[in-house]
Amino acid sequence: MTVTLNRRQFLGTALAGTAAASFPFGAGAQAASDIKIAYGSDGYTWSVPYVADGIDSWKKFGLNASRATFPSGRESLEAAITGDMDFGTTTDSPYLFAALRGLQPMVFANYQRYSKDMKVVMRTDRGANQSDPSSIKGKKIATHVGTSGHYVLSRYMEFGKLKKGDVTIVNMNPGDAINAVVRGDVDGFAWSSRAAFMAEKAAGAGKLMVMTQDGLEKFFQSHQLLCVSKGTIAKRPQIMKPAIQALLEAEAFMKRDKAWTDIVAKRTRTTPDAVVAETADFEFHTRIDERFVEDLITAAEWAFAEGLAKRPEKNLRQIFVETFYTAPLAEVAPDRVKVTA
Repeated sequence: MTVTLNRRQFLGTALAGTAAASFPFGAGAQAASDIKIAYGSDGYTWSVPYVADGIDSWKKFGLNASRATFPSGRESLEAAITGDMDFGTTTDSPYLFAALRGLQPMVFANYQRYSKDMKVVMRTDRGANQSDPSSIKGKKIATHVGTSGHYVLSRYMEFGKLKKGDVTIVNMNPGDAINAVVRGDVDGFAWSSRAAFMAEKAAGAGKLMVMTQDGLEKFFQSHQLLCVSKGTIAKRPQIMKPAIQALLEAEAFMKRDKAWTDIVAKRTRTTPDAVVAETADFEFHTRIDERFVEDLITAAEWAFAEGLAKRPEKNLRQIFVETFYTAPLAEVAPDRVKVTA
């Protein structure tokens, strides 16, 4: 069972009741270690841990998993950093801002990546041309500032040769952005393919369109992460190796069994066909590598230019590499850690 909470609600009630009720394995698994996983909204971005949930690979490696869902990866990351949850799913943008602020969110696993899951969705009655990225100029577009939605919108603007200020950005969480575009309060939104699916379903046929992404991969790549705090690493070392084993087990299942799409479709309230179509460019492969570092540095430079973060005195590469907790992955699959200090 997964519950959807904002952070304040979670801190006030989840530990007292809802999280306890969501343990899937019952009292018979007392020898297992209990873990809490925070999810940032519902989307294909969390496919690998969704599959780990669906096939009970956590349980296979001695972990009893409960879950809570937050509005976005920023909130789920915060829950992990503070230790309210053991692990938090997030994309690279919230992690990036936390790392630049010196909060030291530890990257436990970089389990998948994509270039096209984040979409720019526009109303069809506001003058945008689906095949022309530059046609979003002058439009009012909702996204969650400081997240991957914000970053992909900025990269999409570069894709369309637009300048800062050519688009009016409205700061909204994903659910509010979907409602706003359906009502017509904004011209479009930038968020996940799952959000695009839900918005098109709510708006009705012909009301919304997903803008072209042909060639966007040259401008944007997103990494999906499972993060943990330094405090949790120190206090709960016994859960680290089993957690990475559970993720790798899920990844292996996805390679051999098409039923993984049913698991993800159920969690995202979409369809297996939609999962297949929208994850076609996803790479499901847990690793920590140099491309990850390079993409983080590029995104950090964007954040500085946007005034979203202050440039630290410390070297960027050092900041990021110091927040990679690679020991469990290096122990289980050493060939998947390819980054130098």
